[in-house]
Amino acid sequence: MPAVSTRYFPLSSDTTCDVVVIGAGVCGALIALFLVEAGFDVVVLEQGEVAGGSTSANTALLLYETDVPLHRLVERMGESDAVTVYRLCRDALAGFAVLAQRLQGRCGFAARPSLYLASREEDVPGLRSEHKVRRRHGFAVDLLERPEIESRYAWSSPVALLSRDAAELDPVCFCQELVALAARGGVRVHEHTAVTELQSDEARVELTTASGYCIRARHTILATGYQARRYFDRHLARDNSTYALATEPVAELKGWPDRALIWETARPYLYLRTTPDNRILIGGLDERELTPGQRDALLNKKSRQLLERLRGMFPGLEAEMACAWCGTFLTTRDSLPYIGPLPHVPRIHLALCYGGNGTTFSLVAAELLRDALLGRARQEARLFRLGR
Repeated sequence: MPAVSTRYFPLSSDTTCDVVVIGAGVCGALIALFLVEAGFDVVVLEQGEVAGGSTSANTALLLYETDVPLHRLVERMGESDAVTVYRLCRDALAGFAVLAQRLQGRCGFAARPSLYLASREEDVPGLRSEHKVRRRHGFAVDLLERPEIESRYAWSSPVALLSRDAAELDPVCFCQELVALAARGGVRVHEHTAVTELQSDEARVELTTASGYCIRARHTILATGYQARRYFDRHLARDNSTYALATEPVAELKGWPDRALIWETARPYLYLRTTPDNRILIGGLDERELTPGQRDALLNKKSRQLLERLRGMFPGLEAEMACAWCGTFLTTRDSLPYIGPLPHVPRIHLALCYGGNGTTFSLVAAELLRDALLGRARQEARLFRLGR
């Protein structure tokens, strides 16, 4: 059963609280829920509507892998830290499963395997190295050779990694349900409430809205995605435009027996998943550094290309496009998010879950920030701090 969209009134008076969360996408919703259940008095401010920003464009392939493979991440940050990142993300998938149970299955959550395809022969050695390092550290992953891939699936690839730990969900429904759950727990949620001023000192944070109301809080968390740059002058990540489409329901998913989430070694990469009503979501063909107008102007061309790629993977599949969309996301140099305190600015914290698996990192952010505000900061938090 889909979520019933709830509207939340704009802030209409001055107020105080323990924590202000700016942003009501999946990341802000998770943080608000985790904080209120830890005993904090929480206010959520959203300049638009709940789940109306990047969340509405999210295809929600829940993977524990970052956009940088583990064996490459080891080269960048050392084996222990890189494995810690991957384990945090894998454990986050179990957290999504628990939340899905609390929401009584209303948001299309389903555990799935994932299939990481070698796009070309030159990528095979890297996938073999990736398989070895993951298996060495206990990740449940198998290396499939071409004959086995062709016997299982409709497409071919030189090799592929089949992981047992992945999932899918409806991100808009999930976000709306999380916010509603947080609101029932005491979180005050205000849509159409833009923050125009943000000041802090060692004692408190003071926020002013576009309507002139003031909020005083002990802490503020920025969970605003690519719009975070409004609040401080830093070039944190690179803009990317991505394109996606959903098909009409297909009669039979022939050649895709396990409904694995699919992605590939090519950069930019294609990504695919199914939905409970037998639609196929396919996305990719990313472009860098486009203006919104340039991004949107390419949508028709990109959607046709995506549909052609889909039909090429599934010969004989009668798939018709139901809708297409595009969106902006950011990527960092090391594929990791920014989670933790804003340097030299007291009581303001970042939850900027950039990259291809930002949804998974959102739960990691919620856990780390909750623990930090409870005074039990975790060692892993240093891996995601700004300036690392």
